[in-house]
Amino acid sequence: MKTSNPNPLYRVASLIYDSLIVIALVISVSALAITINHGDILQSPVGKAVNALAYIIVVGLYFVGSWIRSGQTIGMRAWKIKVLKNNADVTLNWGQAIARLVLGTVCLALAGIPILVAFFKPNRQPFYEQLTGSELYRVSQ
Repeated sequence: MKTSNPNPLYRVASLIYDSLIVIALVISVSALAITINHGDILQSPVGKAVNALAYIIVVGLYFVGSWIRSGQTIGMRAWKIKVLKNNADVTLNWGQAIARLVLGTVCLALAGIPILVAFFKPNRQPFYEQLTGSELYRVSQ
C-alpha cells in the first residue's frame, strides 16, 4: 500500500541518510584518483576538472540509477518512501530522473528554501516534482 505526500520530515531524514552515502562515494572516487595518480593529489586544472566530473557522474548515477531501477535510494528505503510517476505505479524514466536530480540540486543550492516552501503547500510537493511529473509516496513494505 502506498500513500501520497508523506510527512516532509521523511524527505529530510532520507536526504541526510543519502548524504552519508554520497560522502562515501566521493571518498571512494578520491581514493581511486589518488591511486591512479601514484599517491599524488590532482593539482592541475585538467586533473581537478576530471575529478569534479567523476564526482558528478558517480553521485548522479547513484540517484538517477536508484530512482529508475526501484524508485528508491538507500535513504528512501530506510524511511519507506518512494518516488514514482504522478498517479502511476511506475518508476521514473531517465529524463524525469535527471531533471529531478538537477532541479533538486538547484533547490538545495538555494539553501533549501524552495523545498521548505513545499512544507506549507497543501499537496506538499516541491516545484521540481511538479515539473518532472514525479511524486513521493510512503510505502508500507
